[in-house]
Amino acid sequence: MTKSPRGSSFFSRHSNTHSWHSLRPEVFGIPFLLLATFLVLIALGSLPAGTVAAASSERVLRLAGDDYGFPSPYGFYPRGPGYLRMSLLFDTLVWKDQKGLVPLLASRWEEKDGGRVWTFELNPKARWHDGQAVTAADVVFTFRYFQENRHPWFDLSAVKEVRELDAHRVEISLKEPYAPFLTNLAGSLPILPKHIWEKVQDPKKFLSPAAAIGSGPFRLEKYDREQALYIYTANPDYFLGRPVIDRLILRPQAEPVLALRKGEIDGASLKVDEAALLKGDPQLQVIEGPALWVYRLYFNLQDPLLGQKEFRQAVAYAINRQEIVDRALHGGATPGVAGYIPPSSPWYSPTTDYPFNPDRARQLLDGLGLKDRDGDGYREGPKGEKISYQLLFASPYARVAELVQGYFKAVGLKVELKALDTKALDGIMEKNQYQLALNGHGGVGGDPAHLSRFTSSVGSQAPAQWSNTWGSRPFDDLFQQQIREMDATKRKELVGRLQGLLAEELPTLPLYYPKMYFAFNPQVLSGWYYTPDGIAIGIPTEMNKLIFLQGSSGKPAAAGVRASGWWWLVGLVILTVFYFLGRRRLPRG
Repeated sequence: MTKSPRGSSFFSRHSNTHSWHSLRPEVFGIPFLLLATFLVLIALGSLPAGTVAAASSERVLRLAGDDYGFPSPYGFYPRGPGYLRMSLLFDTLVWKDQKGLVPLLASRWEEKDGGRVWTFELNPKARWHDGQAVTAADVVFTFRYFQENRHPWFDLSAVKEVRELDAHRVEISLKEPYAPFLTNLAGSLPILPKHIWEKVQDPKKFLSPAAAIGSGPFRLEKYDREQALYIYTANPDYFLGRPVIDRLILRPQAEPVLALRKGEIDGASLKVDEAALLKGDPQLQVIEGPALWVYRLYFNLQDPLLGQKEFRQAVAYAINRQEIVDRALHGGATPGVAGYIPPSSPWYSPTTDYPFNPDRARQLLDGLGLKDRDGDGYREGPKGEKISYQLLFASPYARVAELVQGYFKAVGLKVELKALDTKALDGIMEKNQYQLALNGHGGVGGDPAHLSRFTSSVGSQAPAQWSNTWGSRPFDDLFQQQIREMDATKRKELVGRLQGLLAEELPTLPLYYPKMYFAFNPQVLSGWYYTPDGIAIGIPTEMNKLIFLQGSSGKPAAAGVRASGWWWLVGLVILTVFYFLGRRRLPRG
């Protein structure tokens, strides 16, 4: 039996010709007394909360960010930033911080029967944004709802039964041991308020304000799809304490470096060149994160030629991954490996790889009967048929696409480029309406359960950017074996074998794993970090919502008066001195 770790707060004169001593006592005294009363009430905490709030400056954090859909569990665009925007509103049973798993909605948990049974005890202080208590009934409902309404991010196939033991305890039974249960389900699945969602028949169309009511540290004030604007306000009743900032604003920035320097925003994720421009700025700090995001070359294996392993291996030899890192990313990445899992991951195992070798690529292509028979510089098939492929990519990655096109050409393969926006690219790939594509995504950190995107059984559930047209029975069987293995050492050996199969068969070719950079103004909020192995299912980002609870906030975004008692008392003493000095100078009679 294993148990959870322990849980973790002017006076300004009007411009006129009168001097202080010319003011009559009845004119001076009444405003003074009113102001003094106001100051005393604030000092003693007797004014209504709204009055004090109006006098105080809220702490606003402004971050650069794009549109990733309505931030509800079924409304967010299925990429990491979309999940993160949702996670500010909705909590999971457990979460991750700098060291690993920590309690969230569940204050403690325990595992029994070799990983088949898990019991969670909920924090009794947890409340939904509408004030109702979070209970075990909500957890039971959530698991059943996601089972009935499939979501591309959450695979609940291992769950057998979920039972409410009492108001704050729930038991989850699994069909068999499931090694990544804590991280990939308990630590990723957003818990829904039953009293809101039980009447929702089509969750994807549920986009009303009620769909954003969760138990998280923030409430949604505004979402504007046209402006790609998100505004969140602090949840004052959050069970782990009120966030250290009052309002969070995310909106696009065409020039984030300039916006940071001008103080128009307080933080932004940057490319390596942008980060280098700010590293010497005394007003800003820059942190670097691990490469838990992958940019890869996809082959539609339903194509007869692309479906041949030797052709894909030839392509791997033809592409200079280190040169892509150096020329297109200026060193801000790690070259991809054929085994898919990045070297920065604790689950990485060295495998056979394909170092840049154009001559070897040409040999493999010759062996497939592909030769330049008409002397135009491009190879034809065994019967003289023309070979030409279209390579799809998202517009920001044009330089990478151009390099890849050049590598293909160098070995006699013709590739035409077509740029799309990211959403359009994902949509085409989801329908498998492509030949070759370049796309990227996070989720290559965390538990190696992410290799499920290569299995035949659950690959179809993966988001579009994880598109898979490959099937391998040996891979499927080995994947199922390792996912049930609770012994970490034995499991790592099995995961290593999976990487070996991927390296041999090359259903995809990882080109690089980009390093991540985040620049921020520590005077507004400090304490940022990259979560080891990524948030939830392995999302590589600096925006772990715990930073908004544990970070150190600086000055308010705008100048204003604070409601701290000693400040007002000091002001009251000063005003009193001026008052009596004025009375002493008044002419008698």
